[in-house]
Order: sequence, then structure tokens, then C-alpha cells
Amino acid sequence: MTKLSQTKTGIWYIQYRIPGLHSPQKESFGRGDVAMEQAKERIEELKSGYVYTPKVISSRRRLYLDELSQCYLDVLRSKGKTDGWIRTIKYLLNDHFLPKLCHIPVNDLTMIDIFKVVERFSDKSASTQNRYMDILKAIFNFGYQLELITNNPMKLWKQTKERPREVYLTVQDLFKIYTLAPDHLKWIIEIQWELGTRPGKSELFSLKWSDVDFDNDVLKVRGTKTLTSNRIIPLTPNFKERLLVMKEKATTDYLIEFKGKPVSSCKRAFMNTVKKAGITYPVRLYDLRHLFASTILANGGDLKAVSKLLGHASTMMTANIYYHELKGEKAAALSRKPVLTL
Repeated sequence: MTKLSQTKTGIWYIQYRIPGLHSPQKESFGRGDVAMEQAKERIEELKSGYVYTPKVISSRRRLYLDELSQCYLDVLRSKGKTDGWIRTIKYLLNDHFLPKLCHIPVNDLTMIDIFKVVERFSDKSASTQNRYMDILKAIFNFGYQLELITNNPMKLWKQTKERPREVYLTVQDLFKIYTLAPDHLKWIIEIQWELGTRPGKSELFSLKWSDVDFDNDVLKVRGTKTLTSNRIIPLTPNFKERLLVMKEKATTDYLIEFKGKPVSSCKRAFMNTVKKAGITYPVRLYDLRHLFASTILANGGDLKAVSKLLGHASTMMTANIYYHELKGEKAAALSRKPVLTL
């Protein structure tokens, strides 16, 4: 139970208990009406579950990872982060981070302790290890930036070098998948092949009919990953015709729907169709984006134009990923140097 009180000298404060801690917590807000309102706002926060705020834990002399993490989660909730993301962080904390790192205060943790956490992910891929450890690093960075801790045990941490994922999908196999796909998946594949978007809720499944400009034959992709993610993509005549047909059938605001509802994933339908097509190598929907770019470049497409279509942060990023697709570029470069003759 949270109690609002005032000292004899007029200072407003609240007092409450946190499960697991023996001593009650006390927060002071100063004198006057403004301080009283701040105290009341804090009470409402506590009722909402935001117990571990930066102000509360900043007074702790020996701050442990569980307290710092709870504060981090409360801040994420206050910023509207999704429940799914919160659950992922909680899982990693309870099953992996806290069992290895909650035995001593954060300020006493070292890289040796961090490596003990890494060992728990030894059976995971490099990308998964990096993703998990980045979450832990974000928690420590949060505490250090707000001056809740003076030691960041991961300040020297470097990601494990990831081996580039091999993409085997060909245009011929994509046609097999498309031919066998159910109607809603066919439409998803068509959109992905025409636009090269990032598959998922960030781009592909967030496309709306309001993003299509039929008068100017363009479609706006509202990206979220980089500063250049927002982009305008021209509509080919065939795709524009398909869009007009599908718009007549649409019952939602979204380009992609199924049984009258927007779609947020098609992983199961896609994998079932891949299996039905007899394709035995690993394929994922993201491979269509890769195939989109590599096919254009292999057929003489301009690198900068492809970079803009993909929404990459720079042309250099596109070149690093797809340069091998630029047929004859190395030979052309060598032909421009003079021949040594005696």
C-alpha cells in the first residue's frame, strides 16, 4: 500500500513496500503544491506497476542487476514497447542473465562474469548470441548513461563475427513456390518481388492502400530501420494493373489481408509451400528481397538505384552485400590499366 504524507517541515513524501525487500521505500518531493502533485503522479505510476524508476534506484548504494533490469523494463513499458519484446527480455533475464550475474552488485561485475553468460549460448548461432548479448549490453548502457551505475562491465564487449548466410534461392525455384502457393501467399510473393521490401511488420505487412499513388504510378514504403528506409518505388505497368484488381477486392486498409483481416506473418504458409515445391535447401521469405536485388544487379541494374530501392543507409552497404552480382565489373576495371610491354 502506498502512503502520501507530509513532514513537520512541509516536505511531501510517499512510502511503499516492494515485494522481496524488507524495508519500506521512501521518496521525497519537496514542499508546495507542485511537489504534492508530483507525489500523486508517482503514486499513480506505482499503481500501474512502474516501481523501479531511475529516481527510486539512484539512491541504492549496492544496485543489483535484477533492480536495474526492472527499472529498464519499466521505462520500456512507459515508452510503449510491445509486450512481446518485454517478454523476450524477461525470458533472457530470468533464464540466463540473472542466474549468472545477480550474485554481486553491478559495479563489481567484470568481463569474466560476462563470459559466463556467453557460455550459456554456446549452442546458438553467432547472430543469436549477438542479439541476446546486445540486450544485456543495452541494460548496462541504460544504467551507465543515467548514472545509476559507475561501472559498465560490457564497455569493451565486441560482437562475435557472423558468417554471412548463404542464399540458394533461384528465380526458377521461386516460380515453383509461387505456382504452388495459396492465393494470399501468391499476392505476398508478388508484392515482395515487385518492391523488395523487408518482410515483416516493419515494411511488407504494414503497406496500406493509402501508400499507393495510382496517379503518379508510385508506392511509398514507410520504412523504420534506417534514416533512408522511407522510399518511393515506381510501379511497373503489370504490377499497377494487379494492384487495381486487388484494391477492388480489399476489405481492409492493408495491401495484404486474409479472410478480411490484416496479415502480420506468413511463415507457416510459406514453409509449407516450399516443402510442397520439393525444395530441400533452407529458404526464408527474406531471401526474396535478396533475390530481388541480386537479379537486378546481375542483369546490369545500377548499384545506386538498387540501394535506393532497398532503403539501405548507403550505397557502400549495398556494394558490400551484392558486389559479386555485378557481372564483369572486375574484368572491366582490369581492362582500364595499361599493359606493360618491353
